[in-house]
Amino acid sequence: MKAWLKQGLWGLDRLFFPQCCENCSSELKGDEAILCLSCALALPRTAFHHIAENRAYQNFKGRAPIERATSFVYFTKQGMMQHLLHRLKYSNRPSIGVYLGSLMGEELKKTGWLDTIDAIVPVPLHWSKVRQRGYNQAGLFAEGIAKASGMPVWDRLLVRKQATATQTRKSRTERITNVQEAFRLKRPELLAGKHVLLVDDVLTTGATLEACALELKKAGEVLISVATLALAID
Repeated sequence: MKAWLKQGLWGLDRLFFPQCCENCSSELKGDEAILCLSCALALPRTAFHHIAENRAYQNFKGRAPIERATSFVYFTKQGMMQHLLHRLKYSNRPSIGVYLGSLMGEELKKTGWLDTIDAIVPVPLHWSKVRQRGYNQAGLFAEGIAKASGMPVWDRLLVRKQATATQTRKSRTERITNVQEAFRLKRPELLAGKHVLLVDDVLTTGATLEACALELKKAGEVLISVATLALAID
């Protein structure tokens, strides 16, 4: 299709079916997608990928064999990220997950944070929740990072054996107990000598990521880093 025709059809689509910012609902303009420029710039970024001993990494010290860790933005109650993640999870907006993952992936790639990573492993959902929701949000973030970096996504390496209860409102001890033995590693031979990036949505206590990392470590010689879209703060 010729460029002028494609651009014309795109313009007509925007005219009759205007797209709105997923945060503020203002009409998107030009090349804007998912978020308007103002909201994209207002994302509460952490810049953790510039800090080795950041709050995300410290969360795992002495608990799980993590090489490095980062979170892209801060998550606060009633904040922008709570709104966006709620729309992603419960309003059938998978494009939000891929978009935010792409933003995170672009920033990590620019700084060389991903240079030694071989593959991306999203924290899995139980099949019953995937069927209910239609997708795994961690898988969407992984897809976005892969889109920005060109790395493969190994989304069938970890399996969630149990449909565990939600971690919301649980204490750290309760969260750890809730996910113990919840995951199973498939094809551990793929991990030999690899450095994988474990990806999830929000880092709170880190119990789920810790359980996943310990299961991955059963493969032996594997390095694990962690990237979450958000870090929950008070």
